[in-house]
Amino acid sequence: MWDLKKGFLSILVITLVIGCKKNTPDNNSKTLLFKQTIDNIKKNEPVLLTFGDDNFTDKIVWVITPNTNTSIETIANNATIKFNGSGVYTVTASSGNVYAQYIITVDNIDYTIDYGTNFSMTSSKLAGIKQNEPISLSVHNAITGNQISWAVSTSNPLLSYSLHANNAKRTEETISFSGLTGYATITAIDGIYSQRRTVWVSGDTIISGGSDTTNFILGDKLLITPSVEEVSGVKKLVFTANTSRKYNCTTDKILSFNSNNDYQIDYSGVSISPTTCNTRSVASSINSFKNIQTGTHPFSINFGNKTYTGSFELMSDGKFVFTWPNNNEVTISPLTVK
Repeated sequence: MWDLKKGFLSILVITLVIGCKKNTPDNNSKTLLFKQTIDNIKKNEPVLLTFGDDNFTDKIVWVITPNTNTSIETIANNATIKFNGSGVYTVTASSGNVYAQYIITVDNIDYTIDYGTNFSMTSSKLAGIKQNEPISLSVHNAITGNQISWAVSTSNPLLSYSLHANNAKRTEETISFSGLTGYATITAIDGIYSQRRTVWVSGDTIISGGSDTTNFILGDKLLITPSVEEVSGVKKLVFTANTSRKYNCTTDKILSFNSNNDYQIDYSGVSISPTTCNTRSVASSINSFKNIQTGTHPFSINFGNKTYTGSFELMSDGKFVFTWPNNNEVTISPLTVK
């Protein structure tokens, strides 16, 4: 099935800018599958285009005309595109002897994101960050009058960072990294509330079709299965996470981080294979907590730039019972494990 999906997010959408050819490819010898018109797109609104189904593995060439004021991120058979200027754009997706075209009209209206009313922090990019690339950090709904403080911890002492304040309240910061590849946890604190994001730093080279780490496909969902393991009398609460969308290869893994100091897991993106495989697969990861005390504990998941909060209770009989809000993006099942 050849289809189009247009995505809307309530969090900051991050894209990896790659070069697009200026000229439309010669499609005279190819078969046009369809031509579709898309209207009422706002400036910088993310649009997800899908060529084929999740099992389509042939190489796809995406071309945007005109290619100014645009950004595109391609993963598997998907392309997430943002248009920074108003006008009419043609997006051509071609593979082998077939192609499709999308005629997209972008209005002169800026796309806005609803951050709700709770304290939150977003990063302009969570994965695929290049050496010395400036990344914007933003705090939303901070307590009036409180200056934000920032804490940064890297996975390796040879992965260094530079952090600069962009205003007096420090609600807008710019961070960049140099040295080794790895990850960094960034925490914003306003005196009462705090929030953490984990970002993943790559090398200087962007691999064709993506990078060694990339953001989740627009509209992807997280399916988490908890379980309990016991080794030498020590119980661990294990979380096996899978994406709902398929990525490049069966070896692709979710970029995840957790410490045993708080019951929080960060899912930032996907580590993808730089080559195209014959079989696409969902990405997955495994995280765990141990030495959990009996009682109720707050539990949160950072999925991309959005935070989901619930709790779990360790009963006296060793049973774990989750309280988790119903949502369409992060699912935990089953809610009781032992």
